[in-house]
Amino acid sequence: MEMLETSYITRSGKAECLLMIPNNATACEKYAAQELQSHLKLLTGVHLQISPERSYFKKRGAYISIGRTIASQRLVSEARMKAFGAEGYSIFTKDGHMFIIGSRTRGVMYAVSHFLESLGIRWYSPDYTYIPQLSTVKMPMKKVDVQPKFWYRDQWWNNAPTPEWKARMRINGNNGQVPRLPDEMGGSAVTLYGCHSYFIIVPPEKHYDEHPDLFALKEDGNRSRSELCLTNPELRKFVIKQVGNDLIARHGKVDNYWLSQNDGGLSGCFCDRCTKERLAHGGQDRWSANTIKFTSEIADAVRKDYPDVRIKTLAYTYTQTAPENMKASDCVCVEICGNFVEGDKAHFDLVNSWSKVAKNISVYTYGGSNYGYWWPYPNAWEVGMQYRWAEKCGVKAFYIQGTALGKGSGLVDLKAYLSARMAWDPSRDVKSEIRQFCKGFYGPGGKYIVEYLEWYSSYIKQRKMPMEGGWGDAGAWRKWVTKEAMQHCDELFQKALSATGDNPIYLKHVRRAYLEVLWGRIMVDTKPGYSLMNKEWQWQPGADESLLRDHAKLFGEIMRESGYDMQSEVVPFDESNYPH
Repeated sequence: MEMLETSYITRSGKAECLLMIPNNATACEKYAAQELQSHLKLLTGVHLQISPERSYFKKRGAYISIGRTIASQRLVSEARMKAFGAEGYSIFTKDGHMFIIGSRTRGVMYAVSHFLESLGIRWYSPDYTYIPQLSTVKMPMKKVDVQPKFWYRDQWWNNAPTPEWKARMRINGNNGQVPRLPDEMGGSAVTLYGCHSYFIIVPPEKHYDEHPDLFALKEDGNRSRSELCLTNPELRKFVIKQVGNDLIARHGKVDNYWLSQNDGGLSGCFCDRCTKERLAHGGQDRWSANTIKFTSEIADAVRKDYPDVRIKTLAYTYTQTAPENMKASDCVCVEICGNFVEGDKAHFDLVNSWSKVAKNISVYTYGGSNYGYWWPYPNAWEVGMQYRWAEKCGVKAFYIQGTALGKGSGLVDLKAYLSARMAWDPSRDVKSEIRQFCKGFYGPGGKYIVEYLEWYSSYIKQRKMPMEGGWGDAGAWRKWVTKEAMQHCDELFQKALSATGDNPIYLKHVRRAYLEVLWGRIMVDTKPGYSLMNKEWQWQPGADESLLRDHAKLFGEIMRESGYDMQSEVVPFDESNYPH
């Protein structure tokens, strides 16, 4: 009977326990307790007291132990704590008390997020959290042990993410979209330099004239400022020193250090040493042999003093193909660019081939087009499934570039939420995640948005419209945005709008989602080559200009009410283009 009494957190609207934190609680442990306290108050109306362990005595009853308390030390060894790493955690109930245990810098906070999600709480967007109403909350009867599949999880969707939302969704990367997460929220992975860093570390304007031999020898026999001679022993010594100095300056507090080729489809060095190295590991054009050998030597030199720093390099353009008979240093992370597409054997084979070379494989994928934030793009299922496909290929880190600059793009709330959920647990059922989001975020209008996504995706696939290849083509949308499709999709959204008309929050969310169909209805009747930067609308012959202007007026109205400010990565939302 005692066990039954003490297995409750709240019962019938009353507190049945307190929240206990270590006497020397870290900032993250304190924050985790506050997160649990505030969300349980919203969930049940009950305020649970936070108490340091030294203030607890048995007469105070049951507790939830958060972090590395003395009570938890009796149950979880230091070896187990070390095995959690930075982000693993455990949740269990013992003798009528609940224990939330994980890394003292991030894992314990993630454990709290896990538990709150198990109670039905969902952080659907930075400005909307779904919290059910409960009067009774039990302590969990089943133990939970979690270790993330990806050690790096980042995304760039322009959904105006807040630090709180990123922490709760367990996004640990830092692409500069928002400031680095503060320590109490677990911080963010520290990445030094961008993904094209050779000339940041060895700037040609400083070194070429005096040391041209550090730079690539091209086929015509001349040295070039375009790339480096990666087999040059003096270059390797110089770079080892530079990387070491960078890490010293930052007291070793760097998770990922980019050491990677310049952008563009160039090529490396044709000197005898570089050529011989390539021939030994795949052939004359196996440029990755040079980059991996070079990066590994730097990584092995650095790991003596900084064993936890990963040196990142690219498999990109001319270095995309993996070298043969070569193993990268365990401290090297290879980042492969390109999307996972269902049935795309070539990409899967590429990732698998790199998994034989490097222990740490990261991928950089694209979830939308920066050429058009409002293109109807029914690819939510593909966005979610990429995480499962990547994990099966041995990928350890994942970055998705959706729509970057500014605020607002087509179905961005859904895609940002889905990306974060799948990055944390790629075993989740993507269709179920999409449907649950649509129900929770769009209310009674959600079923019609699910139908829109599923119908339009099927429409495109049945007609073999090449949607996935449109990232770098400003006019690619014309291949799959048709009058027939937009008419049908508009009818579905009219049902969604009607179903949510009496709920201002759901209606606002549905109107946001409607923007991409409105855009499609407008643009499908414009002349090829027309740009929204033009001040005068350029319609196709026979277009119903009055109706299209009504659509444009509504598009502008919803953009303004949502605070959205961009039409593409380089084209701001211009209110003067839309009737008021």
